[in-house]
Amino acid sequence: MPFLVRLRVFAKYRLPAFLVRFLRGFWRTIVRPTARWGRRVKAWLIQTWWLAKNALRRGGPLPPDDLIFLVSGGRDIVWFLKSGERARKSIEGVLANNGIRTSRLRGILDFGCGAGRVLRHFRGLRNAGLYGVDYNPDLIAWCRTALPFALFEVNSFLGPLPFPADAFDLVYALSVFTHLTEDQQAVWLKEIGRVLRPGGSLLVSVHGAYHVRDYPRETRDLFERGEMIVFAGEAAGTNLCAAFHPPAYMKSRFAPGFEFVDGIPEGALGNPRQDLYLFRKP
Repeated sequence: MPFLVRLRVFAKYRLPAFLVRFLRGFWRTIVRPTARWGRRVKAWLIQTWWLAKNALRRGGPLPPDDLIFLVSGGRDIVWFLKSGERARKSIEGVLANNGIRTSRLRGILDFGCGAGRVLRHFRGLRNAGLYGVDYNPDLIAWCRTALPFALFEVNSFLGPLPFPADAFDLVYALSVFTHLTEDQQAVWLKEIGRVLRPGGSLLVSVHGAYHVRDYPRETRDLFERGEMIVFAGEAAGTNLCAAFHPPAYMKSRFAPGFEFVDGIPEGALGNPRQDLYLFRKP
């Protein structure tokens, strides 16, 4: 029960009118403004902590607000840093659980790197070449200037990638196939297979069961039958297009030519509530 409602009930039976007026005034002029100020201070302290953490780790410059908005739909720098770090941890976690150590990888590609949200957190890897690709030239231009520890390239919307065959040990694509049609997905999986070395790993995040829970029954039925679902396919490559991948589809139909290794429901920690899947190139 809200405070003012409790106060009205309590006052009706217990308190004299002058005291009720005093308490209401105290709430409106002191308590409520103080609470708002406290929330602002908390937000400022959290942001300061993450900015200091980035500086101490030599994480590099941060993208301008318009680029953060372009890749996330918001302008929250704390989310940008925190989610990128959590994404790196989730990548390292699923790889480690399957006997793969990032410190032993020679080449890592962030497919759909955006403004380097995730790749910037792999900066400390000494033996791996770090690469990022995106079809947005503005994002790549910023990454090239701000994150010189990695190499960045622009790719066309349906490929090919500007790399030779068998170039990478790991390709990860976080919240990329969530915005492509099934035909586009097939094109890119074939191209990723080309640039992965034999034994290399592909890690992807997709919209799973959590993301279809509020859709109409017909949509959920299709999903439960193992069918990939795509809305607004004409806007593929943007956040307007939304694709949903059932577990059964991911295990048997998503990546022909790859071996399914692992799947973690809602395991993509930097992309909340997205499922995380690991595949291996034979």
